[in-house]
Amino acid sequence: MGAGEASAEQMRDFLGQKNERALTDFSNIAESYIEYANKEGVNHDVAFCQMCVD
Repeated sequence: MGAGEASAEQMRDFLGQKNERALTDFSNIAESYIEYANKEGVNHDVAFCQMCVD
């Protein structure tokens, strides 16, 4: 819970380093995680990282 610290650009860069295709298919995924995590009171950094784990 709480607020995340990573910017959308930092999150995109991280994802791009791990999986470039994900950015092609889901170009606004970082912004979506920030938006919806803020609405739900969830840390967007943690939620985004959990999504990245396979």
